Amino acid sequence: MFEIKTREVPARRLMSIQRRLHGGQTDAFVAEAKAAFRTHLGQVAPTGPFTLIFHGPVNAEADGPIEAALPVPAEIEPTAVTGIRTEPAHTEAYTTITKRQWDYPAILAAYDAVACSPQATARPGSQLSCREVYLAEPDAVGDDEPLCDIAFPLGD
Repeated sequence: MFEIKTREVPARRLMSIQRRLHGGQTDAFVAEAKAAFRTHLGQVAPTGPFTLIFHGPVNAEADGPIEAALPVPAEIEPTAVTGIRTEPAHTEAYTTITKRQWDYPAILAAYDAVACSPQATARPGSQLSCREVYLAEPDAVGDDEPLCDIAFPLGD
């Protein structure tokens, strides 16, 4: 059902905001982070897509943490709200999902498909966390259009 691919991701500077929150608080956090990123960037374009990085489970019982991240050029500096960090180059296994597949709990099937894929199981041990890499804004696509990639960084 899910086609699993791999790709190389170069080292990059990420503007980020991390929080501990439960599943029901995710939408508000994403809206807040995107607004903070837009304000901070002003007229400067990001260098990659908005990404949610899950450093632990985020659901009714578990509070992550979760990180909203956006690749940015070298001239962007940290603020009191947004940090800047460098993520190392890595390979990741991923699958692209539609907006319909993105709804919880349907999205969990995509996470399981990537996590259990031959690509991911052959290369365990990454120090980087699983993530949702957004290809579009959820309000801008139809139910059967691509929305995001579910990605797992692979170990060396």
